[in-house]
Amino acid sequence: MAVYTATRAGSNRPSSASGWAVDSKRAWGTIEFTATPLLGDTIYMVKLPKGAMITGGFLQGDKIDSVTAGSALMSINIGLDKAFTTADGTSFTSASGSNALASAWSIGPDAATSATYKPDNNVRNVPLGGVLLTNGPILTSDETNVYITVNASAVAFTSGTITLLVDYYMAQHA
Repeated sequence: MAVYTATRAGSNRPSSASGWAVDSKRAWGTIEFTATPLLGDTIYMVKLPKGAMITGGFLQGDKIDSVTAGSALMSINIGLDKAFTTADGTSFTSASGSNALASAWSIGPDAATSATYKPDNNVRNVPLGGVLLTNGPILTSDETNVYITVNASAVAFTSGTITLLVDYYMAQHA
């Protein structure tokens, strides 16, 4: 179980949010996979400031896993490493937020792609979901890293890049 950190995330990086409080902002992190991500690996992708209201985003990039059988695809969760509250008032701890933005997503070649976003089976361009969609926008309670956890390893690993884009606005200033 390894931990990877994109250049725009991690405890030694400051979060950034400049501009007006109600202006839409986008944080992003990119990582290049050169070795097979394994079950339990964690990849820190993006750091958000305290008071960020997450409204959407996308996972984009290469397919990473070239196996042709659907049951053997690489699968990931996308979560938050700090407590947060949703628009309906539900509070989540960091432990329960491990799949706040995506749960058990397959990122191999036969994973679902949406013609609305990009009709290309060689890349992924999938909107974030999970608690974000079921309970409304997510308000961060502290500086928060958005991270990926590998649920199932890539069987036929192919090196590639993935980028996580997180859309938010500053609901409150720390």
